[in-house]
Amino acid sequence: MSRLVVAVTSRLANIQHRKAVRSTWKNSLPSFVLFKFVLSDTSCNIDPLWRLEPEVCLPWELTTPNWIQDGTPIVPFSSEASSTEYPAYTGVVFKIKTFPVLLHGIGISSTVIRSLQSNATVSLILKNRSTGKPVLNVAFNSLDKLGSSYTFKSAGMKGLELAPGFEGWLYFDRHGLNVPQRCSVNLQTQLGKHGVLIMTGLRENRTFQFPYTEESCPLVNLEYSLIDPTDVKQHIGARETRNKVEERKMKEVEKDIHEEMEDHDDLIFMPSKDDEPATSRNIKAFLSILTQEVNFDYVLITPDTSLINIDTVLSELSGYNSWWTSFQFFVKRQEKDLKLAASTYPPMPRVKSGVISRHLADFIGSNSEVLQDFSSLPVSMSVWLAAVGPKLRDDDRWIGGPGVVNRTQLWKEGKIIVLEDMTTEDMERVWRD
Repeated sequence: MSRLVVAVTSRLANIQHRKAVRSTWKNSLPSFVLFKFVLSDTSCNIDPLWRLEPEVCLPWELTTPNWIQDGTPIVPFSSEASSTEYPAYTGVVFKIKTFPVLLHGIGISSTVIRSLQSNATVSLILKNRSTGKPVLNVAFNSLDKLGSSYTFKSAGMKGLELAPGFEGWLYFDRHGLNVPQRCSVNLQTQLGKHGVLIMTGLRENRTFQFPYTEESCPLVNLEYSLIDPTDVKQHIGARETRNKVEERKMKEVEKDIHEEMEDHDDLIFMPSKDDEPATSRNIKAFLSILTQEVNFDYVLITPDTSLINIDTVLSELSGYNSWWTSFQFFVKRQEKDLKLAASTYPPMPRVKSGVISRHLADFIGSNSEVLQDFSSLPVSMSVWLAAVGPKLRDDDRWIGGPGVVNRTQLWKEGKIIVLEDMTTEDMERVWRD
C-alpha cells in the first residue's frame, strides 16, 4: 500500500472550512494517511484598503503633503545627472489605485525629440489596457518647445479623468528613431513610496512586458493631479484606526485557532505572513520538513474548499516521477508573473488539487530556499517542477469546479475526483446526501 500524505492549504480565518473538511472527507481517510492543514504562523494586520494588492500583505505607502491641493501637478519621473545609467524603455504600464486622478498631459524625453529629423514626428499613445483602445494619441516633432528633461503636451482643456482601477500603457514606437539605449531618471515620491498612480511594468511596442524597477529609465512621462486631495487626506487620517480594527479582528481569529488546536492535532504552521502568495511558500516549507521527517510515497495537495474522492486517489497512486492532476498547456504568462522569463507557463494544473510523487516532493523540499514563488500555487509548481521533467498524468477527472455541469452527481458516481471552490454548507450537504 502506497503511503500518502495529505496537505490541505488553508488561511488562518478559514476555521469553518477546516471544520467542514474534518466532518466530511477527512473522516474517511485510513489511519496510515498523514493529514495536515498547512497554514501561515503570522496574521496580516493591514486593512485590505491599505494593502498594496488586496491579496498581498504589503502596506500601501501613500502620503499627501500639505502643499498638495486641487490641481497641484504631479510628475512621476524627473531626469537627473548621474554616473549610473539604466536601460531606457519607450513605454510604461501603470494603474490608478483607489482614488481618481486628472491627467493633464503626457510627455516624452526631450532627448528623443531633439534627435528627430526636420519633418519627422513621433506619436505618444496612451491605451486603456482593459479595452485595448487608445484614449490619447499625441504627436511630437522637432519644432516643439522642449522641456528640460521631458516635453509635455496637453490631455485636453479639461484634462482626462482616470478612474480607480484604470490600467494604462503609455508608449511610443522606437522604430526608425534615434533613441538612447541608457539614461538616468528619478522616480518622484511626492505621494509616498507607491502613490496613487503606481508603475507596474515596462513595455515597448512589439515586445513583452517586464517588471517595473527603479533601475530603469522610462522615456515617457505623465502629469496629473488628485481630483479630491481632501478625500485622500481623510482616508489617510483613518488608516491607523482601520489597521487597528483589522488587528483586533485577527486577534479574535487567533483565539479561535488556539481553541481549534486544543481539539485537533492536524494543524501545522509555516513561517510566513497570512496572504495569498504564502500558499506557495508554505507548501515549500512543509515539503522541506516532510522529506526530512516522514516516510511517504505521495503527497495530495488541495485547498480547504475541496471535497476529495479519497478512495479513488488511494486506489490509483502510481509512478516514481509522477504528477497527477488535469493540465493545461501553453498558457500565456500573466502580468503578476512578469519575473518568469517566458511568454507562456510550463504545463500547469487547471485546478488547485493534485498528487505529486515522493521524488518531486523531495525536489521542492530540498530546494525550498531557492525556488521562486509566483502568483498562485499551480503556477509556482508548474515552474518549480519544469526543471525536473515530471511524468504528467493528465486526468480530466480532477476538473470539478463550479463550471462543471452536474458536478455533484458526477462526484457521487466517482467520475470526478475533486469538487473545488465549495462553500462549507455545500461541502456538508453533498457529503451528507
